[in-house]
Amino acid sequence: MRDFRNDQYALFFLILWIQWTLFFIFCIYLFFTYRRSIYIRCRDPWLIFCSALGQYLMMTLMVWKIVVTPDKWPNMLNVWFIWLCIPLHLLPYPVRSLRFILQHALNEYEFDLSKPESERKKGPNKFLDFLKKNPKYRSDKAFFILNWILMAIAIAIGIYRSFLPENRPGQYGEKNSAMYHISCIALLVLASFFLWLAVHFLRKTDEELYITVELAFIGAVWLVFISLYIFFGWSDIGTFRTPPIFLIVLCIASFLISFGMPIQLSIV
Repeated sequence: MRDFRNDQYALFFLILWIQWTLFFIFCIYLFFTYRRSIYIRCRDPWLIFCSALGQYLMMTLMVWKIVVTPDKWPNMLNVWFIWLCIPLHLLPYPVRSLRFILQHALNEYEFDLSKPESERKKGPNKFLDFLKKNPKYRSDKAFFILNWILMAIAIAIGIYRSFLPENRPGQYGEKNSAMYHISCIALLVLASFFLWLAVHFLRKTDEELYITVELAFIGAVWLVFISLYIFFGWSDIGTFRTPPIFLIVLCIASFLISFGMPIQLSIV
């Protein structure tokens, strides 16, 4: 068993992870108890559940990387961190944002159609007409399926990279490559684009469910902490603990606002 007396940082993060695990389990219990609340239902419950799971898995791997130390860390876990844990955390947000954007466009289109033909600003839109006639394609289930189609692509890449010689079982201690950090940047840009676009449209509405506040906070946290993780990790600045700490803070903050806040609002 490892002696933590010479590495109190590792002991601190291990205790933090144990406490966070208990808190996570309690929040999952509350989620299933209050999942019919309007504050949870309007946020696509199973998507925020997937994101919360991704946040927990990200934090778990980062904590254990600090505890185990990078030289003893299996390379395969780095692969699954970027192609399973990060997409599981990030992808539900652009998928949810896409739904908000489409719903906003459809609402405006239906409002425009309600006016006399001479006062309409736009002509017929085949795509929006299709969504109007087929509500199943804008349901929770449809966007949950879309999320897992995108997840399947990321998982397929992860499976491919797991078979590379340096990522097979028994290989340890390899530093994250430039492609790893480029992939992080690409995931951040993709997720942030749709998220901030949704914030732009939601600001025009009078929604009182704090969705706009949630998405804006998440977008800001991503830009700050994922950017710091990439910068310090790619530049190899500081100790091996520095980049993981940024992601641990990110996961705690995003979990509290996107999963914890709807639960607390539901209880209140």
